[in-house]
Amino acid sequence: MRECSSKDDDVIRNNYHLPFSNLFSVTTFVFSVFLLVESCSSSSPSSISRIHFGSCNSQNLTQPLWSVIESRNGSAFIFGGDAIYSDYTIGMDFSSFPKLKPIVSPATPERLNLFYAKQKSNPDYKKFLDRGLPIFAVLDDHDYGVNNGDSTYKYKRESAQALLNFIGESNNSMIRERANRGMGLYGVKVFDFDQSRGSELLSDYEAGLDFDVVSNDEYFSRKTASTSSSRPNKKVAIYLLDSRSNKSPWKPGVFKDFEGDFLGDRQWEWLETAVERSDASVNIIVQGLPVHPHRHLDNDIEDWEKFPVSRQRLYDILLKNNVEAPILISGDVHMAHFMRQDCYDRYSRTVKPLLEITSSGMTHSWRRGFSPQKKFQHGPLAVLFRFATWSVMRLSHELFQYPEVMFSNGSSGEIDIDGKTLPLYGNGGAEGSKLGKQFTLDLNFGELEFDWNNRVLTARVLGRSSKSPPFLSANWTFDQLSGRALMPVPAQSTQYQLDDLLNNFTSSNWQCIHHRGKEGEAWWNFAHIITSIYLSLIVITLFCGPSIISFLTAVYILKYFIQRLSNFNTLSILQQKFNTKEKAV
Repeated sequence: MRECSSKDDDVIRNNYHLPFSNLFSVTTFVFSVFLLVESCSSSSPSSISRIHFGSCNSQNLTQPLWSVIESRNGSAFIFGGDAIYSDYTIGMDFSSFPKLKPIVSPATPERLNLFYAKQKSNPDYKKFLDRGLPIFAVLDDHDYGVNNGDSTYKYKRESAQALLNFIGESNNSMIRERANRGMGLYGVKVFDFDQSRGSELLSDYEAGLDFDVVSNDEYFSRKTASTSSSRPNKKVAIYLLDSRSNKSPWKPGVFKDFEGDFLGDRQWEWLETAVERSDASVNIIVQGLPVHPHRHLDNDIEDWEKFPVSRQRLYDILLKNNVEAPILISGDVHMAHFMRQDCYDRYSRTVKPLLEITSSGMTHSWRRGFSPQKKFQHGPLAVLFRFATWSVMRLSHELFQYPEVMFSNGSSGEIDIDGKTLPLYGNGGAEGSKLGKQFTLDLNFGELEFDWNNRVLTARVLGRSSKSPPFLSANWTFDQLSGRALMPVPAQSTQYQLDDLLNNFTSSNWQCIHHRGKEGEAWWNFAHIITSIYLSLIVITLFCGPSIISFLTAVYILKYFIQRLSNFNTLSILQQKFNTKEKAV
């Protein structure tokens, strides 16, 4: 495909002259113009670009989202973890009740390949693949092969290879080479949306961010030789990180492990270099686990807060001055959130936002029954299970403040572009989406839309209906995301957090806090107690309820037959039969 230019006008002017001498000339002219217009419309760069992402997709369940994703006309799709479920939960460990631990059967390479083949045979997914869009992926625990998996998993190399085979990653890519060497599945993909449609995805060498492809000497030589361009920068860099293959194991009973690491030394070095080299207008960092949340008292529920030094290192890399519009993408939790940290520089006292979008639950979610097992989705207890999972998580979102989660009261302001007013919804609530806390428990996928003319990024979380408003929708200017313009004031602004922050800096230059304030410790503990009690009642109902119901049913049936026997006066009937036999004798 090619871009249209003034040469196309010359072709028409020089080869076709009016008036036409005959019908053939007219027909030829019209047909040629049609082909030219069609070529231009399909190949020229667009002012709007989209990238989609989602996670937690079970190959065993109904997959209703692929047709909706296809209708959104994106340029790529990213699996944000758990593209399949390859490990088995074979039971529950009640030894620490009310806290439950699944008993898991890890995946083998044969099982991984079998389940990826099953996913590729899904009719809706096959139709989606027919579009030929680039598909990227990162590993999380269930497509890695073991629940809450880490570097001790013995098939981590085979796991990375199986996922790359599934998405059709080139055998010559650096992501593939590192995975083959057992280093993990990580890499960077760069789109230049100023290129003609179909040519936006740059090769690793053209992108120049990966030091395993372009050495430092060659990179600096390129940079020295490059000249400034008057054309708009429409580049988007997508960093695909592996938070499993090199992850430290969780330490039992330890809430925060200051020695724990997610990426490993070499991946850290690679990421820091790639981000420093980037000249993209938007930089998207994708990995499986939520980064911002402060929600759980133990590490049975995974997030980056449990390894605070590792999380701070990630923040420090993304908050450097050259990094334009960093956005975190995560999955894993079977629900979706818009989250934000406000990060302060200890020296300049400047503030930068760092946004995170979690999209999780393509086939199962807290609203629809969070388990990927069929018996909880379609069995006799499915309705009860769905109510239980929805009510537990809904109660949690009502009780806990979750100050990292955005809270919308509607429009947060507007910008004037070329005499036109564009409303902004920096805390969410755009396009008829929900107000209040920015979360959804329903099946969902995510969308990033880049408006290159207005330099505005819109984030959406969408569901099964292509005609309904998004569950969540927010937009920001590129300058806001890069820290050059103010973000909207949070809905629950507090001053004490900033005073406390500036007086208690860590060794890092940057300190990040939840943008809606600091959740009170007393209330946080109270909310945990209430949700634990409610969860215990739900567990007892789910696991013991069927036995109790069966017992009561058996008692009722026995009582019924006893009553029936009494009504027929069974003893007198038997006595009559006995007397009849005696007379016959």
